[in-house]
This record gives sequence, structure tokens and C-alpha cells, in this order.
Amino acid sequence: MLILRFNQAVPLTMPILLPAILTFLGVKAINEEVQVFEQRAASDLAEVLEGPFKEVKVKTKFNGPFGPAFADLYSATISAKNFRTPGLPLFCEPEKAQTGIIRMFNIELDDFYLGKLEVFKLRASIPDCRFDAGLALKSKKIRLTRSGTGIGKVWVHQDALARFIPNKVREIKTAEVQIKQGRVIVQGYCEFIFAKSDYWVSAELKIVNGRKLELTNATVILDWQKADDFAKKVLLDALNPIVDLDKDLKLYGAIEMSKVGLENGYLTAEGATKIPSKPIKTEPKE
Repeated sequence: MLILRFNQAVPLTMPILLPAILTFLGVKAINEEVQVFEQRAASDLAEVLEGPFKEVKVKTKFNGPFGPAFADLYSATISAKNFRTPGLPLFCEPEKAQTGIIRMFNIELDDFYLGKLEVFKLRASIPDCRFDAGLALKSKKIRLTRSGTGIGKVWVHQDALARFIPNKVREIKTAEVQIKQGRVIVQGYCEFIFAKSDYWVSAELKIVNGRKLELTNATVILDWQKADDFAKKVLLDALNPIVDLDKDLKLYGAIEMSKVGLENGYLTAEGATKIPSKPIKTEPKE
């Protein structure tokens, strides 16, 4: 009777189990393929970043099955930390196909150098981006071909700014920075043609053309005396802009700042964010 019941159960159970088994195997294969894609995409990005301790991860969420709907990503998130880059490491390549869509492209970067500036944290979310889906399927590489416009925010610690200023301004030999209650205080030692002196500056920051941060409403002390108008202008002209997103950090218009904050030891800047097109290299004229 046991054998009879087993034999009778097979044709009744298999039609039910077979789709479930195939679905399980299909999902397992899809998940493995997604993991391979994410790992290769992360390795591809890591190649353009510097640093022995760099960490890069890519996570994706699909709107449907991996096969036909692979071109439709609900989100793609790039996370990286402990790296250096001379400028923006990610660009759009509009000459490639725009066959894939990323409904939300997220960027999460921590503890990295952008040019000579150490950045504590950067977060950005950019909707409606396009990528080359064919290249992604074939080579497991994400190549953005069009960017939407989203929101980004960056955090820079006062100590990082103190290290950055003397590297940027040759007349400034040393710098200490304090950021609190909406003001930035910079002090140290400077050498100009007309004078060598200790300096002390307390100022607010203003955004210029969405791309620069400049000291404004400043009080300037030189050698423990209030600076005259000429000396004040010379020092502020040397310091300003404190940060130029395009010239100093080579962001190529990736961020248009609309808000700046100075609190608790951190400079924060936020605004419209996009992934710009790759700049065209021009050969130097002979």
C-alpha cells in the first residue's frame, strides 16, 4: 500500500512542484547574475579611484525579471570610501546608447579626497538617469549616458579645511580653522610682498554663481591690530574663493550650490546635483 500511494502521488505532485522548482532555480540564477554584475561594476569604478584601502560597492534593484526588464532599474547605489580622486570620477557618455533607465541613482561617499580637499561625506540622489543596457548585459559595466537633476549634500570638517587652505594659497603658510554658529574663523601666519604677519579672520560664507564659496562680512586682524582696508582686501582676495568646485575640485558643474551651513565644526553645502558629460580633451597647440 505504501508503494502504491507513492506511485499515485507522483503524477499529482509533480505538476505542482515543477513550477516551484523552476522558479527557485530561476531566481537563484538571476540573483547570482545580479551579484556578478554588481561586483564587476564596482571593480570597474574602483579602477579610476586611488588608495590602498579604497572600498567600492554597487547595489541595484530591478523593476522586473533580470532578463527582459534588465534595462529598467528601480535604483542603483554606488557606495565608496577611503579613496582619492583628482576630480569627479564619474561622467555621462552621451554618445553611447540610452536604452536603460535608472529611476533613482544614489551616490554615497565617505572619507575621501577630492583633489586636495578631504571630504567627510557626500550624499546625492539623482532621478531619471539613462545608461547603456546592452553594454551592461555584455560587459557588466554601468555607463551613464544621460543624467537627471537631483539633490546633493557635502560635509567638510574644519580640520580638513585648515589643511586645504595652505595648499591652495601660497601666501598662507599656516592655517587653523574653527566653524561654529554660522561663521568660520581662520588664523595663522601669512607672507605677502609688503608684509609677513600673523592673521585672524572671522567671516560668513556666501555662494557665488553656484560654484564658489567666498568669505564675506569679514573682520580681519593682522599682528593683533585691525587691518586697514588695503591689507584686508589683499588678504581676503588671496583667500577667496575658499573653495571653487570647478577649479579646485574639478566637478565640472556637477553641483550648483544653493545653501551653505557652518555649524559644529562642519562646513556643509547642498544644491542641485547631476552627473555631467565627460569633458572633451583638447590637444595643446604647438
